Parts: sequence; C-alpha cells; structure tokens
Amino acid sequence: MTKFGNSETDITVQESTACREIVLEIMKFGVKEQQLLKIIYLLSLELSGRDALVEISTSANNFINNLTDGENLSQSKIIA
Repeated sequence: MTKFGNSETDITVQESTACREIVLEIMKFGVKEQQLLKIIYLLSLELSGRDALVEISTSANNFINNLTDGENLSQSKIIA
C-alpha cells in the first residue's frame, strides 16, 4: 500500500520535535528557574482553552510569587 502524506502519529512526532527544539533554544540562553516560570506564565496566557489558561497561569504565578531572594525551588516546602 502506498502511503501519501503524514500519518497522525508522524504529525504528532514532528510537533513534539518542534516543541523540544524551541525548549532547547530557550535553554541556550542560560535562563534561571524564575525566568523559566515567567516564560511558562506568559505562554500560558496565549492558550485559547480557558481552563488550561487559568490553571497553568495561576500555578506558575504562585511559584513566581513564592520565590524569595536566594531560595531554590528544588527545596521542598511543607504546607501545614
């Protein structure tokens, strides 16, 4: 059977590869954790789905707001 065009799987792989290339390009800048969170926040504002926009932007914004000078996000916080 002759295959014409790309299958749905091929398209998904190509899109994932493009996403990963974008991430690698951003990481070349040597961005800090806080900058990554800000990028995630700003990208979330571009989402067309309201639920995803609200959930992701709120979560990223909460992490940004909880950062203090010298605090590392890898340290766990216990919420009582």
